[in-house]
Amino acid sequence: MNEIEVKVLNIDRETLREKLRALGAVCEGREFQQNRMYDYPDRRLYLQEDGSYIRIRQIRALDPDQPNQSSQILTLKKTLSRDKYKIAQETETAVADPEAMEQFLLQLGFVRVRIDEKIRESWVWNRIRFELDEWAGLPPYLEVEAPDEAAVSEGLAQLGYTLEQATSMNLNEVLALYKIEADSLCFADFEKTAPELKKGISP
Repeated sequence: MNEIEVKVLNIDRETLREKLRALGAVCEGREFQQNRMYDYPDRRLYLQEDGSYIRIRQIRALDPDQPNQSSQILTLKKTLSRDKYKIAQETETAVADPEAMEQFLLQLGFVRVRIDEKIRESWVWNRIRFELDEWAGLPPYLEVEAPDEAAVSEGLAQLGYTLEQATSMNLNEVLALYKIEADSLCFADFEKTAPELKKGISP
């Protein structure tokens, strides 16, 4: 499956929520995500394929009506283009045991290159997904994702943005923009003590 998306940095989440509600978008909820990223020791996926990587994502729902809902997903993400839009091919499957999956990857010769955590709030309108992402240690930003470039542009326009105000930066480039040098982005490292994260996912 191909993923077509752009980011809008430095957002005001409450203003965007108001715009999304007025648009008629449906909120699918909030979740805590921990991403473990893997590559070859020489980082060939990330360096030679413009930000490609293997990821184990552990997800825990934060909404009160879904207190125990969680899932784990293994993804191979291959970057196809980062011109005006970020276009990536995602191949993924659910995994029952992320620790066993990590050992499987390590025994194949991959290495874990970083662990990152974020809170994601997801909204849907027509064919377009709007993700309000708060990574540990970073200002929140918006991701607009859709099946085609025209729909991504439409999603931006519906919220009052132009394509020129968006970016196809990857996470490393966003970190560089904010002058953050960190091998991982975990909420505990930034003294995040929100009650909803006290039962977070252990690395």
